[in-house]
Amino acid sequence: MSKEVNVGGVSDPHYRYRRPALRVKEELRGTNGQRTVVENIEEVSKAIHVPAIYPTQFFGYELSVSARFQEKTKEGGRTCAVLAGIHSAALLEKVMTKFELLYVVCPNCKDGGTRLSVSKKNGVRIKCGACGKISNPRSVNKLEKFMVKNPPPKQQSGLEIGANAAQSKSELGAIGSVGGLESVLGGQSPSKKESKAKSKAKKKKEVKEEPEAVEDQKELDHKEEPEEPQRQATPREKFLEFIKSLRTEEGKSFDELQIVALCSELDRLALVHSLSKPDRLKLSLSGLIDTSLAPKTLPSQFSALRSVFLKLAPDRHAKLTFIAAILHILVTPPEGLEDQKSNKPQSLLSYLPMILMALYESEVLSEDDILAWMGSPPDLDTWAVSREVAVKAKKVSKELAEWLEAEDE
Repeated sequence: MSKEVNVGGVSDPHYRYRRPALRVKEELRGTNGQRTVVENIEEVSKAIHVPAIYPTQFFGYELSVSARFQEKTKEGGRTCAVLAGIHSAALLEKVMTKFELLYVVCPNCKDGGTRLSVSKKNGVRIKCGACGKISNPRSVNKLEKFMVKNPPPKQQSGLEIGANAAQSKSELGAIGSVGGLESVLGGQSPSKKESKAKSKAKKKKEVKEEPEAVEDQKELDHKEEPEEPQRQATPREKFLEFIKSLRTEEGKSFDELQIVALCSELDRLALVHSLSKPDRLKLSLSGLIDTSLAPKTLPSQFSALRSVFLKLAPDRHAKLTFIAAILHILVTPPEGLEDQKSNKPQSLLSYLPMILMALYESEVLSEDDILAWMGSPPDLDTWAVSREVAVKAKKVSKELAEWLEAEDE
């Protein structure tokens, strides 16, 4: 029996919505080079009610590689997703979780039992059977253009199937009588008159809708124009875009599912861009904390993200690295503001004691964590900042350390 995982990366072992884990195989194809095959992509896609070609294309977009969905034919072969290059199962699972959070999990109630609706008129929409809400995906992705061009095959709903069955039954009942047989097979039967009336109404409707169809086609033609090549987005820009897609309300803290998504996206970016654990922490802080706002808001920004930081820095070593990453964002201007002379980088270091106090009060950092950092040599922080900054950071935090020691006594 194949291993199963929760849809959307939920950690609850009793979660209702599950799917098979991706079955990944690495292959070497002669002159075509290396490739990765997801052997059970169709089985996984059926479990989350989407066409297998959608997650296949999403893998290609997220990993910046060519991807194709291969179907089994009469001549043989197999149904699978084929990706150029070698990609680990762990990385592909993280990308799959991101796909589920964008296109499967309901943005309103976080239920995983949704259905995807795709049309030229309404675009991509998520229909939730639990709360009944019809939502747009959390962020705009180029996969949506692909979805609109390749909508899923139409399936009859339960109501349509029931109506068709009732109609067939009534026709069979009509054939059972002599009059009914004449009405079904006769040249001038009522059903024939109805079909003529319906065809006339359909022609009129098509004439009325023709201008709208032309406009839709013009809009699609405009969208299909070749895009100009753009520069590659930085890891921070990608992370900021992902955070923006997660936030439903400005200033609202992240829930458990969103925290799982954040950590999953950080892991994915770290794998794709070969980031070390310290650099991963720097990336997370640079995306989550806005140092361009008024400096007095910094402590409250850190306090509001308590649940996220507890996940990112679970042990003593990670917490010491976390403090060094805080120093980095305090002395490094945000991307795009490097040339603004009015924003002096080291001016924010004076807010470090208040930030550490906020993290202490919210129980992200303990007294021992802060004192351990104060007692460590400044050279341990030089991976994130210069030695001069590390020395100054401990100097401005000296009073806080003395107060914590006095409290301990």
